[in-house]
Amino acid sequence: MTADSGPSRPVTTLEKAVEIVELLKGEDELELRDMTTELPYAKSTIHRHLETLIDTGYVLRTERGYRLSLKTLDVGIQTRRNHALYSVAKERVDALAKETGEKVWCVIEENGMAVPIYGHSGENTVQSNVSVGEHVPMHQMAAGKAILAYLPDERVESIIEQHSLAKVTENTISDPETLYEELSRIREKEVAFNREESGYRLHGAGTAVRNEEDVAIGAISVSGPARRLQGELFSEKLPRQLLEIASDIEIDLLYS
Repeated sequence: MTADSGPSRPVTTLEKAVEIVELLKGEDELELRDMTTELPYAKSTIHRHLETLIDTGYVLRTERGYRLSLKTLDVGIQTRRNHALYSVAKERVDALAKETGEKVWCVIEENGMAVPIYGHSGENTVQSNVSVGEHVPMHQMAAGKAILAYLPDERVESIIEQHSLAKVTENTISDPETLYEELSRIREKEVAFNREESGYRLHGAGTAVRNEEDVAIGAISVSGPARRLQGELFSEKLPRQLLEIASDIEIDLLYS
């Protein structure tokens, strides 16, 4: 095997283009000089990659600089549309959001992170600290913990090793043993809870969507203000609703 054919050899040209896309993702638009302060590359290198991205339609040149084109949106929409869980879960997520008045999410695991692929807001929804497509540490979310509870032990260990257990609030689980105990409790009740673990004054409840091998392929969750999601509503009613919708989705996936 030659040095150039090693399986772990990075394609540096592609990496640089991806870094530019990631930088532009967080801004309305950027001037070239702004990019040179944010990226460790020469101005000419950045400009050359920008021209390639413009030629392929992923970046637009504006009067003030550069921005991502809506072609990136098309890629995301098509990627989501091709996911089996999204197509089956969407209508039920919409219905549960209408019924509860809160924000309801459909979440999958990707590269050890929780990724909301769809969300629908009820009439009482407050501003969320999570957005569709965002990659969030699994242990911080009800949906993420619900998925972890139904993954093979070696996969959970790998995720913890890869991403660690960062503490966001004083309630975030940051100790592996504590997390394993939590996952055991989740398997007993089939529902996971987020009590201000991903953000202050926010609660959430989630349940895994599982395949015929009892392995999680995603999760459905409800989130909202801690002052509303508490008591019997939070501990009993929402879990029943989530388990019902998850069961329906599992059946649809099984026979679709």
